[in-house]
Amino acid sequence: MTGSVLARMAVVANTDWFLFNFLSEFLTVHLRHGVAARVISPRGPYVEQLIRLGVSWAEVPMERGRGSLWNSVASIRSLARTLRQFHPDVVHLITAKPVILGNWAVDGDVSAVNVLPGLGRSFASSGLTSSLDRLAIRWGVRRALDRPRSRAVFHQASDRERILGSSSRLAARTSLIPGWGVNLDRFAGPRLPQHPPLVVMISRMLWTKGVGNFVKAAGQCQRSIDARFVLVGDPDPGNPDAVPVSTLQEWESRGLVERWGHRADVPAILARASICVLPSKYGEGVPQSLVEAAAAGVPIIASDIPGCREVVDHGRNGLLITPGDVNGLTEAVLGLLRSPAELEEMGKAGPDVARERFSTEVIFEAYRRLYEAMGLQLGGG
Repeated sequence: MTGSVLARMAVVANTDWFLFNFLSEFLTVHLRHGVAARVISPRGPYVEQLIRLGVSWAEVPMERGRGSLWNSVASIRSLARTLRQFHPDVVHLITAKPVILGNWAVDGDVSAVNVLPGLGRSFASSGLTSSLDRLAIRWGVRRALDRPRSRAVFHQASDRERILGSSSRLAARTSLIPGWGVNLDRFAGPRLPQHPPLVVMISRMLWTKGVGNFVKAAGQCQRSIDARFVLVGDPDPGNPDAVPVSTLQEWESRGLVERWGHRADVPAILARASICVLPSKYGEGVPQSLVEAAAAGVPIIASDIPGCREVVDHGRNGLLITPGDVNGLTEAVLGLLRSPAELEEMGKAGPDVARERFSTEVIFEAYRRLYEAMGLQLGGG
């Protein structure tokens, strides 16, 4: 199929942290194909690192969460002005709020890709507020898909079903693309497991990510086995489910876990880890930490929920456990640590899973096909 050349791409998110930590490879591969990329977000500590990738950056005043009506109006106006100045061929609107607001700002002649990497807290919680948030997200995505030059991308099928229901008309305007891609070469170094073994959880420090359950399981495991349990990541002050720093400090002072905070050397950490754990109860998309663990050859223990299931083949490269089951998590960790042969076999399977499903090349090819369906052609590279 022939079409217009995709020369300019804009990517909109409500944090620069998300853009840098999850989309760096995605942006870089587009740059290699001759696409000029502009990222648009509120100002934060990762702006300079994004610019060093080779993209340009523009600011939009977008609050996280629900925010005020006035901020939403200001976000739409600012985004519309920035897009008119840059005039992209395609705009990627990443996560629910940029999708809901961004489609008011995108001109009719510009293609829009609305990406729902996960449904987050609203679809993992009960109560009136979460119900209203779910209604708003469903309305926003459906409205976006009614635009002629608009498509939606979901990271896994269950999210698409929860948003669109049984609407085959809208589903036909969507794609399933499992994540942003992982550079396999970054995680291809030698395995250097430690003694005592490291059991790591790499995540934002949110209750809904299962941090509390990880700590409880660590305490139970340490009664019968010598192992180190490590939390890698910081609290997210913009999220109401953030674990207080004082709680993290208390856990560390009691010797239950080591708290390493945010780290840029994740490949080196995973090379030393024996198990990577994510006991999430959150509305996950496809967790990047699990994709990276698979690429690094680290066995995974994760909740049996959508998103985690996309990465973990139970019994092949890891184990799936019932969400919220601390005893089940404890038994899974102890079982693997006491079975070196099983650990080794699961570790060997991980890179194959990552290569088959999540490599940068696989994800980029899926987006190439999406662009072609929208009448856009990528250049060489």
